[in-house]
This record gives sequence, structure tokens and C-alpha cells, in this order.
Amino acid sequence: MKDWRHGGDIWEVSRALNCHAEDLIDFSASINPFGPPRWLESVIDSVKPLIVHYPDPFCFHLRGRIAQQYGVLPSEILAGNGTSELLYLLPRAIKPKRAVIPVPSYVDYEYSARAADIGVVYVHMDEKSGFQFPLDRLESTLRPGDVVLLGRPNNPIGAVSEAEEIRTLARKNSEVFFVVDQAFYDFVGDTDSLVQNRPKNVVVLFSLTKIFAIPGIRVGWLVGDEKFVERLRRLQAPWSVNVFAQAIAERALEDKALIELTRKSIGKVRGKMAREIRGIEGLYVYPSEANFLLVRIQKRGLDAVKLRELLLNYKIIIRCCDNFVGLDKTFFRISVRSEEENQRLINALKEVLGAY
Repeated sequence: MKDWRHGGDIWEVSRALNCHAEDLIDFSASINPFGPPRWLESVIDSVKPLIVHYPDPFCFHLRGRIAQQYGVLPSEILAGNGTSELLYLLPRAIKPKRAVIPVPSYVDYEYSARAADIGVVYVHMDEKSGFQFPLDRLESTLRPGDVVLLGRPNNPIGAVSEAEEIRTLARKNSEVFFVVDQAFYDFVGDTDSLVQNRPKNVVVLFSLTKIFAIPGIRVGWLVGDEKFVERLRRLQAPWSVNVFAQAIAERALEDKALIELTRKSIGKVRGKMAREIRGIEGLYVYPSEANFLLVRIQKRGLDAVKLRELLLNYKIIIRCCDNFVGLDKTFFRISVRSEEENQRLINALKEVLGAY
């Protein structure tokens, strides 16, 4: 059980430190620091009587609400037990010859492909250019029968590729399938979600986990061509989305004010956090439009693995990035949290870096 490849494992850390999970400040998982919405408990209470029934296997009301918001047909939508479930279903439905992944990227793009026995081809982003989206290199790599898996914004970098570039690339490569993961999209100021004017060979994934701070409520969805969506649905286990997840997602889609307030607040806090970290000798911060920052250690004798170990003395967890293809042990990712928590991290970084 030691091969966990994600952030957010406060349970393992709390056991190792012999402390309560709530005593930790988790910068390794990029969740809305302002916490779940106030209406969450009332929605849960209203749904409790329904736990004696099976959930709607087709998520009829939820898909209708998503369709209304994005201006698509309910038949173009598939809800899932988080976008992770959908990500692992997609290779089985697409049946590609190869998975092409711009890297560094979210590690489960590769794992979902390899779980379906699909070979993986990496297209490396150039660190010297700030890890810009490698459009030309990606296009020259593609072959008919490929699937491209990419994040928008990218995790762990936080950069947002242009929607129209992806549309153009997909139209020029109609025999290639494009899976665009927009799990962090609500944190960025971009206004083109790729849903409209979407080529048939493009599927877009959305999540509520990050923006509504509800990773324990597994719910997400994708938008794609209705024939493909139906093929994917037939591969999905029945009753995948429970009654609580469906009701919470429906209510969340109404709360546009929370998303807008969070986006503005995170942008301001992220900017301040990045400036302060840049002022610490030995750390380089990459530009980000999301709710996290990618940082590189430029200090002899110190890497992210050692830094993580030292920060655990402060009950602080960071995300080492050495298991992202294209990064090494000098990189780590931190989420944007409350100003007070951010300051605790910055003070700890100053103390640790000052000792080297």
C-alpha cells in the first residue's frame, strides 16, 4: 500500500506522525481552501430518506441540469463516480492504438491507459519555455487511432491551453480522439469551456471535487458525442453515482456565486503567495492560473523529498512531483490555501531553506 501516487493522503501521514488528521495542513491536495458550501448539510439531510432506494441509474435530473447550464443535450452527458471513474472507462470505449500525453501531466492519464493495456507516448513540454503547451510537437506525433489525454488547466503546472487550438487540432486529426480533463477549470478565468462547437472526437471532463471542496463526495461528468456517450454508459457499473452525490451536484450547479467568489479570491491569494515564495532564496515558482503552484528547488543538498520530510515537523504536507513524467525530485506542488495557512508554509520554508 506504499505506492500511492496522489496527494491528499492525510490518513497515512497522520498514522506515521501519530497525530490527528485534522492537525495537518495539507498543501498536497488542491482543494478549495474556503471549504464546502454552507448549503451542503441541508442537502444531505433532505436526501437521507432516499437511502432506502437505489439511486437513479441514469442521473436524469442531474444530466438535465448540466445540459441546461452548458447548452448541450442530456444524451451528450455521462455522470460518474468522480471523473476518475470516467477516465478509466474511456480507454475501454475508445480502444485506441496509443495514448499520447503531453507531460508533465496528471499521473492517472498514463495509469488509465496502461490499465487498459494501451501503450503510452510522451510529448514533453519545454521547461525553458515555462512548460508551454507543445502544440506543434503534439501534432507531429499524432497517428490515426491515437487518443490524446490532456489537462486544462494542466496539473501540476496550472497553465491553460487555448480552446480554439484544441478544436483546430481535433478537426485536422479526425481519426484521433481527444480527452480534455477540466477538473480545475472553475478556478481559472477562461470563458471557453470547449463544450460549445466541440468536434465529435473531443470529450470534456468536469469535476466538482476541487471547486466545492467535496472530494469525499465522488461526482463528475463528461460531455461528448451522444453515440460515444451511450457506448461508454454501457461499460459503466449500474448505480455509479449515489443519491447524495446526485443531489449535491444538482445544487452545486446552481451556486455560480460561490465559483465566481472563489475564483477571484484564489487569484488574489495565489499572486501574493507566489510573490512571497519567489522571495525565498533557492526556490523558483512557475506561473499558474489554477489553485496550485509548481515550485522548483534550486538549493544544493536539498530536494523535494527531503523538504517534504522536514515540513512534516511543522505538520505541513506538500506534493513531491518526482512521479510526474518530465519532472524530478527538485519539483514540488503546493495548493493555495487560506492566507493564514499560506503564511505558516512560507515561514516554514524560510526556516528550512535558511538552514541550507
